[in-house]
Amino acid sequence: MQPAVAGYVTLTGPLQIDLLRQIIVNLPTYYDIFRYQLDVSCFRPVASLNDALSHLPVSVLDMQPAVCPRLEADNWIRRQMNRSLPDQQCAEFVLLTIANNEYRLFIRCHSLLLDHTGFNLLLRYVANDYTRQVAGRQETELVYSYVKEIAPARLYLTSLAYTEDRYYWEKQLSERPRPLLRRQEPKDAGSGVVSLPLSDELSHMLARVAAETASTTESLLLAALTLCFARTTHQATCLFGRTVAGRQTKTQRETLGRFDRTLPFQATYNPGHSLRKMIRLIRNQHRADNGHRAFPVGQFARLLGRDLATEPLTDVLLTHVPHDPAVQFAELSNQVYPLNEQAATVPFQLFWHDAKPDESAYMQAVFQLAYLNQEEGKLVLNRLHHILTQFEQRLDDLVTTIDILPAPQSTYRPWLAVNSPCSPFPAVWQ
Repeated sequence: MQPAVAGYVTLTGPLQIDLLRQIIVNLPTYYDIFRYQLDVSCFRPVASLNDALSHLPVSVLDMQPAVCPRLEADNWIRRQMNRSLPDQQCAEFVLLTIANNEYRLFIRCHSLLLDHTGFNLLLRYVANDYTRQVAGRQETELVYSYVKEIAPARLYLTSLAYTEDRYYWEKQLSERPRPLLRRQEPKDAGSGVVSLPLSDELSHMLARVAAETASTTESLLLAALTLCFARTTHQATCLFGRTVAGRQTKTQRETLGRFDRTLPFQATYNPGHSLRKMIRLIRNQHRADNGHRAFPVGQFARLLGRDLATEPLTDVLLTHVPHDPAVQFAELSNQVYPLNEQAATVPFQLFWHDAKPDESAYMQAVFQLAYLNQEEGKLVLNRLHHILTQFEQRLDDLVTTIDILPAPQSTYRPWLAVNSPCSPFPAVWQ
């Protein structure tokens, strides 16, 4: 199944359906990102610009005949998230009618063309344009071209900056650690999803630790991942991936398209370091890596000796999901509900969602069942949660003393599919 960014907006009130459809249908006129077509016949889908594409299809589905229209709408969205986008289609827009003056606008875009920030910008544009036209105002938003952002990216490959970045990453990735997870099933076995809400107390504690160590939540998560996998796999160096924002300029921050990218992060587990020192080193490396974020993912694969046609760049990927957009449709009450990825693109991907006014922060793991079964995915997530709960009280303790096993797992001894030279169980379970 193709990876996508998706969500839906609840709309309550006198919605002007024809106006909303017109705004969406005409999106390619203003945003060239929607004039791309996808060729999904390749191992990695290829996007090509087609200026003949001037309209987007919008479907309207009536859920009112169902016994429970809201439940039927929820089930329809759930089923749709488990299906691939139609061939050569980069986006899908469906308006679900639940009752008189109650609707849900479902939007899904291929992640090759939009990242999470781009998806939020799309929602903001649709809401602002709808509000403007309802009010009868003539002004339009300033629109930035994604195509114009691609040309400088191509010039980068012949620039001095590319040479400097390549030298930096060759030095960073000179050591090639073993993969962290071992494939258990030869064929694709689908994906598993596990979510774990975090208490407000834990969220506030992590914010205090981040402030005290002058780091970020992402640095703390990388420290937890390092503790978990280094001690489970018995290797001092672990290679993770992390999703970073690629919007460096003011223009890019307002441009619909995909700018985020995956950077490898090589973490070192040193038994003589305190937790505070580990976090500080991760923070420093994190900042240094960000200065060389333009390096192409295909070049990373060559440096690491990975064939992206048969194996991922990294088998553990960390993604920090941005806040939901604050949008408002004229004369309507609305709420945005992002939908999480259901298809794993790497063996194990950890999503971090920040707290919202009406929802606590939470972690979500999306993983390939060929590597981890559902129970093992849940165990890893619980283990990371347990490690994070100790950070404030044990900042100055040696990393070897941090407990990585929650009490319920202390006697649980299944084979977690880690790539450890020890047999049959990693030492932390002895």
